[in-house]
Amino acid sequence: MGRVTSALRHRRDSVSQILGDRALVYFGLRGTEAKSLMPIEQLSAVASIIAPPRGGIDAVTYESISRRRVDADRFHIDFDSAEMRSAFRRRLAMLVRRDSLFVVYSPNLFLEDFALASSGVEIAGIPRRMQAMFDHKPWAEGELQRLGVRTMKQRYYAAGALRHGHHQLAYPVVLRPSVGSGGDGLVVARDADDAARFAWAVDPESMVSISPYLESALPINVGGVVWANGQVTVHPISVQLIGIAGCTDKPFGFCGNDFGATSLLATAVIEEVEQHCRTIGHWMYSLGYRGAFGVDYLVDDDTVHFLEINPRLQGSSELSSDLVERSDKPGIILEHAAAVLGVLPTEEPSLLSWVETLDQASHLVVHRTEAVNLQDAKWIDASESPTVDLLSDPPIDVDLGAVIGRLRFESSITNTGRHLLPDVRRHLQNWLVTVDNNDLFLV
Repeated sequence: MGRVTSALRHRRDSVSQILGDRALVYFGLRGTEAKSLMPIEQLSAVASIIAPPRGGIDAVTYESISRRRVDADRFHIDFDSAEMRSAFRRRLAMLVRRDSLFVVYSPNLFLEDFALASSGVEIAGIPRRMQAMFDHKPWAEGELQRLGVRTMKQRYYAAGALRHGHHQLAYPVVLRPSVGSGGDGLVVARDADDAARFAWAVDPESMVSISPYLESALPINVGGVVWANGQVTVHPISVQLIGIAGCTDKPFGFCGNDFGATSLLATAVIEEVEQHCRTIGHWMYSLGYRGAFGVDYLVDDDTVHFLEINPRLQGSSELSSDLVERSDKPGIILEHAAAVLGVLPTEEPSLLSWVETLDQASHLVVHRTEAVNLQDAKWIDASESPTVDLLSDPPIDVDLGAVIGRLRFESSITNTGRHLLPDVRRHLQNWLVTVDNNDLFLV
């Protein structure tokens, strides 16, 4: 890390001062997210679902106990087997001392129960049941429409009502469950038969949203932080990578972020996204929310359409933090920790200033697809490849849809969000080598 100047040092010092004699424990999806918190002297341990952090800190991952890497879009620790949760709880108890405070990537009942049963252990931030309120997409969209946020004006139906084609829809449309993450469950229906197939594959009483399919729209993401004094700060905007061939089998599956491709956006679009983000953050504050959040949008011919709120840190947060901290300012992960601890914001950069000053960088998240055979996977020299992390230890079974690696580029890698630039596609193909009956093996 480069020279640390006042803004970044001040934020770390203020977090450390609030912690006092208490130990800090980070609980995340990926242990690598804790990098921004490593310089805080009270950080004592990191717990995560996958990928332990780099460095000498005490850490435990759920996958090291279950010997299985899960599809994070479909896995939630609260609903896994009691046996696995108990084993993880025991390992976590060995890491956590009295007078510890957790900062979390996303709230969960598992950790809340752990804290209740552990003397001197607390969780900073909102409870899982409050997060669930913001996760309910139909309600959140309706509330934001009333605040003047332009949405996709989705219609909602019980899945059972779509099974027999009684609704007249202007195809093609996007169908998605009312609760989900990472693009999981979203499909394009080009006719009534597609819609019926989707409806028969889900619970007939589950709610399904229907929205127009904007095939050429640019998917973008922005991060924000809600503070205890009601302020809302914004963090860098990125073009979201979705449904990339070779990276996921899901048509709208999350595949990474490009912080350089934001040069494709008009200034007026960036300013409107910031206005929306602040409106959403103030609304969340009024309902008790504190900490980091994210918002997904589609930009179609310079028209901004709100898609959904992510009431948590995001897949983009790690790279966003790295890029911001290069400029000696606190990134969104450190700011999330500060906000849930009650620290107040100091600076308030605009989205446009981030676009103008941030280094170009991207990451490409690769998932196990039907084409990937990991049973006989072998590793070879990848010294000419971009930086790769989030790799799993070979003894761990990797579920279909789970992350098998993340490739880092110091450049922009897309101009659509749905396709890679030719040289980046070549990097990906070099990383995944076709052998024996068109199976793909990790290299």
